Amino acid sequence: MALNYGFVDGIYNGSSISIVGLNYILHSVREMAVVGGTGLFRLARGYAVAKTHWFDPISGDAIVGYNVTIVLIKCFGERITKFNTIFEYLLCEIL
Repeated sequence: MALNYGFVDGIYNGSSISIVGLNYILHSVREMAVVGGTGLFRLARGYAVAKTHWFDPISGDAIVGYNVTIVLIKCFGERITKFNTIFEYLLCEIL
């Protein structure tokens, strides 16, 4: 399953996170990977733990809570010209 959560208010307005993984609704707790994001969550990595609080097998409706842990990486790009070739590299730090 792939999930994208977009934020529409506060300091995260316009940012999003992307979550991918198996999500068997019949398992009470599932773990999925945070594989990226946009805006303030660019280059985000982490995991999400989904827990089913209520599930109706007839309608397929469910109430699921997500506990998401995100590690942000801040990168500073620099371009170097050497021998008529442009090298680009990123200096990154984990926030």
